[in-house]
Amino acid sequence: MTDRMAKSLTLSRQKLSDLLYCAQCIFLIILVSACGDAQYSSSGTGSIAFSVEWKGAPTIQPTSRAIKARSLDCDAAGVTTVRFDLYDENNSYLVGDSWPCSYHAGTVHGVPVGSNRKLVVTGEDSNGNVLYRGEVTGITVATGQTTNVGTIAVELYKLTNNDYNDLRPSLYNGTVAWEGYDGNDSEIYYWDGSTIIQITDNDTDDYHPSLYNGTIAWHGYGNTEDSEIYYWDGSTIIQVTDNDTIDFSPSLYNGTIAWEGLDYDNREIYYWDGTTITQVTNNDINDRSVSLYNGTVAWEGGEGNDYQIYYWNGSTIIQVTDNDTADNHCPSLYNGIIAWYGWDGTDFEIYYWDGSTITQVTDNSTRELWPSLHNGTIAWQRGSGLEEEEIYYWDGSTIIQVSHNTTRNSSPSLHNGTIAWYGWDGTDFEIYLLHSN
Repeated sequence: MTDRMAKSLTLSRQKLSDLLYCAQCIFLIILVSACGDAQYSSSGTGSIAFSVEWKGAPTIQPTSRAIKARSLDCDAAGVTTVRFDLYDENNSYLVGDSWPCSYHAGTVHGVPVGSNRKLVVTGEDSNGNVLYRGEVTGITVATGQTTNVGTIAVELYKLTNNDYNDLRPSLYNGTVAWEGYDGNDSEIYYWDGSTIIQITDNDTDDYHPSLYNGTIAWHGYGNTEDSEIYYWDGSTIIQVTDNDTIDFSPSLYNGTIAWEGLDYDNREIYYWDGTTITQVTNNDINDRSVSLYNGTVAWEGGEGNDYQIYYWNGSTIIQVTDNDTADNHCPSLYNGIIAWYGWDGTDFEIYYWDGSTITQVTDNSTRELWPSLHNGTIAWQRGSGLEEEEIYYWDGSTIIQVSHNTTRNSSPSLHNGTIAWYGWDGTDFEIYLLHSN
């Protein structure tokens, strides 16, 4: 960054209290000017003016009467750096820069002229992880002219952006698998950290992916009328089951898979160690919602309004909960520890079993659903109805609200402090990704 740019940024920071904010939006005003630099001559540059609306981000109360709306809370949002990057019509990088979130404004020099430019604005944490992202395309930059592209909506990092529903993400080490509609049926997709890859491409439905270290398990209908379990090892798709009953909702761990299957009377739990299929349960109740970790399995089992949490340690089945009047659902297992949501007599709350003691994590008047557990931390969805549900995160001591957009956010998947979920964008459901640190 040149001395001239640094001075401009400093001045912008000093005069932040004098900026006029839109009464309904949270705007940061950034001017990209055409003063030229060593790479581009002044005869070949123009300007871009735009404002940024931080959607779904935590805000702070303004301290100056000159500011008419709440502004971005950089600390609560986890944003340390705001960055912009400009690309040409071939998506080749042209120019860009960054500044601390606390500056709230800045001037960057040297924008080459041309058409069909794309401007990408991101909010990043201290490790360079993208937390918020927005873009505008089709920009024309003319010599000596300023092009105002209006307001760029920068929102929680939106992994997908299409006209179809993308659902049920599974997260592992910053990579994500999910099911998405392709215009004909449901297929399995995988984001490897940079590129979205379509894993399945057929004329039947594929659902409920489970991701582990670049490999994926799911259930699909293939060429049969019942669903079977499939496994992608990173290069080849393998059909794990082949029978006349329904097998579905797999959970994957290091090349092994657990799932629930119908044995003609009710649902039972099955486990594949990479070679052999073992039937874990064999009883007269429904066993479902399986979660696998290193050869051990958790699930819910019961009938009607009485479902309990069970745990198989590889040899013995242990009943974790024992209450005759409460439902317990959707366990998430990590290293002998289980999280689930259960009825407390009024609504559903999040519970946590450390191997010996059950702890009630939440206690409020709203329902808590679909927990995802990783290394002593939990993500889940909270809301009073389908129209408004938000994602929350418990770090082992404190509950943090992750999403702030008053729409439906569902089915979080947690791994190493990063959360993926699907949320409503006003048109359909898309996959979102956020580093919770």
